[in-house]
Amino acid sequence: MEGERGEFLIKVIMNIKSSFLWTMSVILFTLGCATGGEVTRLRNDVLGLEKKYEEAISEIRKNQAETGVKIDTLQADLQVLTGRFEEGRYQTERSLKDVTTTKENYSLRIKELENRLNSLKDRLNTIEHSLNIQPASSPETKQAPPEAKEGEKGPGDVYKEAYATFKHGEIAIAREMFKRFLKTYPKSEYSDDALYWLGECYYAEKNYEDAILSFEDLIKKFPKSDKVPKAMLKQGYSFYELGDKASGKLLMERVIEKFPKSEEASLAKKRLKGVSKPTQKKK
Repeated sequence: MEGERGEFLIKVIMNIKSSFLWTMSVILFTLGCATGGEVTRLRNDVLGLEKKYEEAISEIRKNQAETGVKIDTLQADLQVLTGRFEEGRYQTERSLKDVTTTKENYSLRIKELENRLNSLKDRLNTIEHSLNIQPASSPETKQAPPEAKEGEKGPGDVYKEAYATFKHGEIAIAREMFKRFLKTYPKSEYSDDALYWLGECYYAEKNYEDAILSFEDLIKKFPKSDKVPKAMLKQGYSFYELGDKASGKLLMERVIEKFPKSEEASLAKKRLKGVSKPTQKKK
């Protein structure tokens, strides 16, 4: 718009200039008999006016150029602002998409863990029936073992023999001894320990699914046992060994939450940080 107005003013001035020069030419021609001094004065006046016209045109063109530069600058600034707005909108949409995706992935992991635990519980019930152990739905309490008759072994003796066998590295034999112990003494004061070491036998044999089931049996039946933190930690290790890192991670976090000051919580934190699990001291 400013450019068009500038061009229009230039054309008007040029037309005025042409008309003036033509008029002056007519006057000079009419006054051909005038003195030389008058002609010179008139010519100088014409040249002076012509110079003013040129200066006016130059000023208009200069203003036109400055206006054009300002318009170009404003257009460039507008493009920059538009680009920033589009980038901000893109980043916002991307962030919302990432949050939604993360939430969906977390929900899927939880669902997967629930399904896996349900499957393991079904297997646990099957094992319980085969061992003739009370179902895990109602936690058991330890009962005082019946007094052993003279010459007979009591539950403590049987448990200690199984434990000693495990410590000597005879894992398969120890496993069967712990299973027989649990079938014979399902509610003795050593039952939670026997369940834990049965799980350790499976773990040592790399039978991680049965190890998880045995530890779960201990947690459900004897929730107040001092072996619960160890059992929960070993469940997490077992899931890691099975390649189920999501379930292993959730169990590590659960150990830290439920037993924050325990040695097992420290081991769980190290595992979450990617540190290789150290050999755990057993009692």
